[in-house]
Amino acid sequence: MLVGRPLPRREDARILRGRTRYVDDIEADLHIAFVRSPHARASIVGIEGAAITAADLAGRVRPVPLTVPPGVEVADAAHPILADGEVRYVGQPIAAVIAGSRAQAEDALEHVVVEYEPFEAEPEELLRWHKAGGDVEAAFAAAAHVIRTHHVIPRAVAAPIEPRGCVAQADGDVLRVWLSAQDIHRPRAGLAHALDRPPESVHVTLADTGGAFGSKGPPAPEVVVAAVAALDTGRPVKWVETRSENFLAAYQGRGVEGDVELALDGDGRMLGVRARLVADTGAYLHQATAVPPHTMGMLMTGAYDIAAADVEVVGARTDRVPTGPMRGAGRPEACYLLERTVDA
Repeated sequence: MLVGRPLPRREDARILRGRTRYVDDIEADLHIAFVRSPHARASIVGIEGAAITAADLAGRVRPVPLTVPPGVEVADAAHPILADGEVRYVGQPIAAVIAGSRAQAEDALEHVVVEYEPFEAEPEELLRWHKAGGDVEAAFAAAAHVIRTHHVIPRAVAAPIEPRGCVAQADGDVLRVWLSAQDIHRPRAGLAHALDRPPESVHVTLADTGGAFGSKGPPAPEVVVAAVAALDTGRPVKWVETRSENFLAAYQGRGVEGDVELALDGDGRMLGVRARLVADTGAYLHQATAVPPHTMGMLMTGAYDIAAADVEVVGARTDRVPTGPMRGAGRPEACYLLERTVDA
């Protein structure tokens, strides 16, 4: 029995002695770097000087599949591996260059020329969810008091100490990938799907990971491109993003605006809650973008005995990096929106 027994940590001595092995500690023959969009919304007129573009990946890769919670309707807007024909947020990966060192790869980016034609975006919905229970109309009709609040929760950047990265290597029929990630199975399944390979042919190893806070779940599009480069060259390929790239291109959390109504009787007992919530999904749907809004909506009765609830969540497309799970994945948002209404 393990319950009640202290379990000694196995990694402390190694970490304290500096014997950790992060992704960037793994040697690789080749390094890959990415050309990123400077525009929030633009057509791509032409690309010159890149080693890998969306045209090179056509028919070879597909977006990482979406996780769609029960009852959530999502648009056909999965994040492309590389931008194809247009860009939708600053920092979106457009093309890749490959060189013998990270410094050479970063220098090579300066020789890639991309011609853009910016244009304005139109409002769109990328997801929608609605659920009701109990007699909401009766609860509000019988209420002695109805409290209405409006709150905005800004976006947040996870900013782990170690940015995202990988080393990919082809080993016969097996693709081996070393990752800075939160688990093995989501990246393995995502890579197998994106590359249309049998799952047993993708081996994922987690190096030591310097933080994640939710931002290292599904495989990043850049990891898929690094894997393709490793398969094509037959040599190990490393990608480690810069701090600026992590700020621009790693999926972010929060980004919610909500209107909440709380019905109470004369003694202050909560009778019902109504909420209309708008989640900033960003420009595309990452694998887990739909999860935090759904979780937020499901938890809008909080820890209270509320017999009637009606909650609607809309995911709005914006010209920003997509959102995803971060530090609670919808739970802190629901708590904040409801508890601030309780305070009111």
